[in-house]
Amino acid sequence: MKKLNIGIVGAGRIGKVHAASITYNIPQAQVTRVTDVYYPAAKALADTYGVPNWGTDYMDIINDPEIDAVLVCSPTPTHADISIAAMKAGKHVFCEKPVDLTIEKIKKTAEVAAETGKKLQIGFNRRFDHNHGKVQKLAADGTLGNIELIKITSRDPEPPSPEYAASSGGLYIDMMIHDFDMAMFLAGCDVKEVYAMGTSLVDP
Repeated sequence: MKKLNIGIVGAGRIGKVHAASITYNIPQAQVTRVTDVYYPAAKALADTYGVPNWGTDYMDIINDPEIDAVLVCSPTPTHADISIAAMKAGKHVFCEKPVDLTIEKIKKTAEVAAETGKKLQIGFNRRFDHNHGKVQKLAADGTLGNIELIKITSRDPEPPSPEYAASSGGLYIDMMIHDFDMAMFLAGCDVKEVYAMGTSLVDP
């Protein structure tokens, strides 16, 4: 059986996680090309996981006819443009969240997925966690009774750098969207109203 050829855009922390997952856990797929604007990062990932092609220009992945799917693991402001380019080039896309910091670009990305018929998956990985899946099943079949409150606590090990906070949208957009997704997943419905209040324990 032909393996699914995957290109990874972004060789940082999450790019490495996906490269390891594909290499060691998904025998039906292989990473055949990786790019990162920082050349040493692309080469290091390629060396570690035996990726035959690497470089700095993500268009090398977009234009590679042998690549079937693209993993977008680059900084948030680049997600939408890379995803759109990949789908228009006939490739399926797994994009790390968030898709973008603007609702307009998020909608545009979804429109291109519909127009091209290509699969677009956003990195809400907690839906695929066995523990969360078990809780969702118990909630859906009524075992847990009438659920009136879902409380989710999330923490990062340390405050983000000012540079990361500025480009990612901060922890509310970059991390807390996992909590919104989990709340909808566990409740079995979409959000109808949002109220928020907050403070800062640490100012990076």
